[in-house]
Amino acid sequence: MNNYARETIKSRLNKIEKRQLTINLPALTIAHFDKLIATFSELNNVVYTRNAFLEDAINSYIEELENYLKEQKDTISIPKHEKEIPQETFYDMAIYPGFLDGFQEEFINNKRWFPVRIQKDRISKIKYIAIYIGRPISAITHYAIVDKYIPCENNPNKYTILLKDIHKLNKSIKLGNISPVATRSPKYTTIDKFLHATTFKDL
Repeated sequence: MNNYARETIKSRLNKIEKRQLTINLPALTIAHFDKLIATFSELNNVVYTRNAFLEDAINSYIEELENYLKEQKDTISIPKHEKEIPQETFYDMAIYPGFLDGFQEEFINNKRWFPVRIQKDRISKIKYIAIYIGRPISAITHYAIVDKYIPCENNPNKYTILLKDIHKLNKSIKLGNISPVATRSPKYTTIDKFLHATTFKDL
């Protein structure tokens, strides 16, 4: 049984309680949104719904907002998020979004990636990174072992990650049947999950 099938079965057995959220958007925004979804569905030969994209977009925004607030934690009290399903607490790998030109120049040639936002308490834990490359690749093709983190001069809350060993995957990790919005924020996982993944959802 492949990883995607296994995760799908788990999701059926451990359904998260969902509640309806109603938002009002301009008619032109909705029309444009529907056209984008239709184009993406045609591109991947999969029918996507508004809800799938909206849920990914909201989750991505929440994660970015939480990361930003954690950077300001000395002055702001951050509400705790109650998880419906216990989440894996040990992560040793981060997946960052990128594009082909930057990936080739910085990750492959210069053996570094920047600027990266990461919580200070995660720096000692994240030993591996990979880059999800957007179109036309739409996949993860390599991963690397972290050498060190260097704070960015113009923003101490962001870092340049220096890399030592870079490895090419035997088989790329594809986007799969999720919206690309899910790849826009850092994704934390484990190296074991990563090496057995076939699509982004497996991570």
